[in-house]
Amino acid sequence: MSKLRNILVSALLALFLVGCGGAPEFDGSSQAAFEKSGNVVVESLKDQPEVQAEFEGAMKEIMMGAMMAAMAGKLDEQQLEDRLLSSLDGKTAQDVIDHKKEILKEIVGK
Repeated sequence: MSKLRNILVSALLALFLVGCGGAPEFDGSSQAAFEKSGNVVVESLKDQPEVQAEFEGAMKEIMMGAMMAAMAGKLDEQQLEDRLLSSLDGKTAQDVIDHKKEILKEIVGK
């Protein structure tokens, strides 16, 4: 569960970082790339507080759903990591906001 915890903590920490940038995308090629790109995605929202709030809400919804699926035994740790990285790969903050339900379905397999 420590690997899962690291992924979830990294994603949640990314929700609270601020900075500057354009419209970067998540890189799901590895956990390290995901963490780094997630920080950049969040940092790009500094000057857009409404979008940042929507993004944070969408990510919380996605992460809670993924955690519940893992706790219910629907996904093992590796499946959750793989699905989280692949479902967010190439997505911008706005993509996550616009497609949160589809992303969650992709992760939990519904």
